[in-house]
Amino acid sequence: MKTHTVIVGIGIASKAGRDLLSGVFSYIENGCAWRPKLVQSERELSAASLSAMEADGVDGYLLSFGNTGEPRDFLMRSSKPLVLIGTEREGFFGRTAPTAFVWNDNAAIGALGARHLASLGTFNSYGFVHSLTTQCSSARAGGFFEVLKRAKRGSMTEFHPSSATTSDERMAALADWLDAMPKPAAVMAAGDYIALRVLAAAERRGIKVPGQLMVVGVDNDELLVSHSSPPLTSIQPGHFEMGFKAAAELERLMASKCRSAGFHPSRSRRHMAAHVTTVPPQRIVERESTRSAPPAAMLVTRAKAFIKQNMGLGITASDVVAHLGCSRELADLRFREIEGRTVRATIEEFKLAEIRRLLKSTCRPVATIARQCGFKSASHLNHLFKRRNGVSPRDWRLEQTTNPPTSSELTRQLDSSKTST
Repeated sequence: MKTHTVIVGIGIASKAGRDLLSGVFSYIENGCAWRPKLVQSERELSAASLSAMEADGVDGYLLSFGNTGEPRDFLMRSSKPLVLIGTEREGFFGRTAPTAFVWNDNAAIGALGARHLASLGTFNSYGFVHSLTTQCSSARAGGFFEVLKRAKRGSMTEFHPSSATTSDERMAALADWLDAMPKPAAVMAAGDYIALRVLAAAERRGIKVPGQLMVVGVDNDELLVSHSSPPLTSIQPGHFEMGFKAAAELERLMASKCRSAGFHPSRSRRHMAAHVTTVPPQRIVERESTRSAPPAAMLVTRAKAFIKQNMGLGITASDVVAHLGCSRELADLRFREIEGRTVRATIEEFKLAEIRRLLKSTCRPVATIARQCGFKSASHLNHLFKRRNGVSPRDWRLEQTTNPPTSSELTRQLDSSKTST
């Protein structure tokens, strides 16, 4: 089997890019004979660098950028198979070498956002906030409004940011637009980073989310959306699947080119029609920005999310209260109402649950687990664990182990644990 040298151009600064690349690598790991060369930015794709790559031997390109300027002009002339992810076809009309495109199903993304908001009740107004670049944004807005029109929901509006204005001016205009929407209102943004601006603009005008306004984003970039205020509901596109299918498309094109001994780049375009694959969104991940809950329940939900995220840092009830911006008395009152225990007891329960998981699923020493879960010492962990469970962590682990590891397995896991810590 021939080993193909493939240029993989995908930026990994964003979660979307990392998911795309994971899909590509997953395809390669399934037995694909590729020698991938990773390029992380369009700056690395000058005409000179591309020419040098082809001189060294390149069998195909799989790119999420390279559709402007020198890279596009070079790729237009190249005879190598090319798969473009998330790039419109217009810039590559006339390319005679094998070409394929893999896209998000942006209309389906917009429709999913609309269906989620419609399922939450009837709002007095619905809106869509576009990105500055409108290629996928327009398709998402189209799917969004089509669902709402079929559901006979009224008062629909769009916000188009102006590239001729400054960032501050765009934020002020967005705040004005949100202010003018009849409340309660529901808004979908073209992407998570735009949805975060919607949340900031709403806060600037004192518009309560989700009380007066519900907001949905796209990309489910957890590092951003889980720590926004409030945490943002977001649609998870099929980026992993896009990367996998893009790799499969390139493999198909390279195999087809190898079989076509008579191929020549001057051949008529009708023999080289570009194939387009669209990938539907995976799911919508609901968070507080669209969650109608009593204030007490929302406060407890926020607190538990903070505890889960930070329990390994040795946080206390005071840290949780500071995050919530309320008094210790109020926080404990709400926790007793909903959880049946105090904030401090809830922190301990989260830690103990993680400790039990680690004791059962790993062979890490108790002292290592104590540090990982935010305890000052192993003795502190032992005292609390025995008080809550009636036995020490060591004895509890022995009780749970139905198939004890062999001595060699235990040594290997312990060595791995020491390396990771």
